[in-house]
Amino acid sequence: MAPRSLASIKSRTDDSSTGKGETFPAVAVARTPSMNPEFNKDPARTRVLLADGGVAGTMEDLTGHKRELKVQMGLGALLALAVANIAPTCAINGSLSTSLVSGGATAILWGWAMWAYQLAPPEALIAAGAQILAAGLLGIAVAFNPDYVQQDWHLVLIYIGVLLLFTLVNLFIVRLMDFLTKSFAFVNLTSVLATIIALAACAPVKQAPSFVFGSQGWINETGWSNKGFVFLLGTLQAGFTLVGMEHSAHLAEEAHNPARVAPIAVFGGTAIVCIVGFLYIITLLFCVQDVTSILETPTGVPPYQVFIDAFGLHGATAAFVINLLILAFAVIGIQLASSRSVYSMSRDGGFPGGKLFRKVNKTPNVPVYALLLQISVPIILGLLSLATTIIFYAFFQLTTEGYLLSYLIPIALLLFRGRDLLPPAYWRMPDWLARICNAASIAYIVLICVLFCIPNFYPVNASNMNYTSVILAVAVLFGTAGWYLDARKKYKGPASQVAHVQASNEA
Repeated sequence: MAPRSLASIKSRTDDSSTGKGETFPAVAVARTPSMNPEFNKDPARTRVLLADGGVAGTMEDLTGHKRELKVQMGLGALLALAVANIAPTCAINGSLSTSLVSGGATAILWGWAMWAYQLAPPEALIAAGAQILAAGLLGIAVAFNPDYVQQDWHLVLIYIGVLLLFTLVNLFIVRLMDFLTKSFAFVNLTSVLATIIALAACAPVKQAPSFVFGSQGWINETGWSNKGFVFLLGTLQAGFTLVGMEHSAHLAEEAHNPARVAPIAVFGGTAIVCIVGFLYIITLLFCVQDVTSILETPTGVPPYQVFIDAFGLHGATAAFVINLLILAFAVIGIQLASSRSVYSMSRDGGFPGGKLFRKVNKTPNVPVYALLLQISVPIILGLLSLATTIIFYAFFQLTTEGYLLSYLIPIALLLFRGRDLLPPAYWRMPDWLARICNAASIAYIVLICVLFCIPNFYPVNASNMNYTSVILAVAVLFGTAGWYLDARKKYKGPASQVAHVQASNEA
């Protein structure tokens, strides 16, 4: 198969307002040289391999599919989405109670530093975010109504309502996502900085540096005696925080110049979040007034109690509500990105029920069935929590473990089979550095995945057992069965013409 001629590329027309493709002049390649010199060696090859809607050609050349989703996002929106999706303060707040008893301030602070330098990083993630949001709303209700008795079904009802609201946003307001992501990224960063300044100014008592950075902040109420192991358990909260840092890349098909802007959004957003999150953790730990009262707070939300101790009830509620709004938009973004992943996989024939989930409704211009799937699974998990919370929280653990394992496979293939498997890209790390990063990533992912399967408390009994490994095994079993019974017959990988172009060039 001969590579496409430049004329065939130029003949494609595209209106970004309708999402049917884009036309770029032949000289676009010459005027936009790649950061990777491989792209500039063979202009004909470059024009096809860079068929990403940003340098030459169209997204159809890269994906092998007609573009159905509208091009409605730029670099600013993708970068904002990356920052908003990770929402460091919300994830830190949500896992604070577990981290405080598993190493205390020492593990929380240094765990964040370790994960910030990690070299590799959906439905369960959506469920986790919605549950944290629902628990936060109930915590506010308890703070203002001390006589209120919380029931499990109250939490589940709010949780389902939150998920339904988020789905409506992604169904009918997606055209405003470019504006909303930029706005909420600004709100996210400014509110974090405002919270840091306000906490530092208003907290009656400041902890000593030895509490935040040294051994004085060490707390171990897990029952495990090995300090190193307890420390590692405490660092897992940062792993949960940074899960999903690549979500903005899932919307590449709806972005201008995706080959260039998607990597910038992923790495730029992660860098911003790591810095902001580190500053937030330091401030939060310095402003802890009483660890015991925080862990035993009647609201059930430790960071809310930290705010109450510093600002008083009304000021704390205002600050905490802003955090909940940030979390809400993060879950909306995660749901949006996850639905696009299902849509993309279904389009290539690799997802059960692909004919249904790859359908894009004309009004609104979104994959509605893929989006509905993203709400159905979390709702089922929420209803299961009425019977047992153990399984529900095991899915939280699976959120991080599943993401890391999904990264482990391609990283291992690149390391052991060679990076020649990769086609030329707009951005490319030097091979020697990439191999070091790949090896370090594999070692760290294996360690973290083992830790996520170990119970957090000792002695272990039925009520505190960690069933993550069981759920993971079931997921792998169903995935394997699905592959052999159905997917292997029709799924040949992403329907991209890049491989054909490479083969013809090499020939």
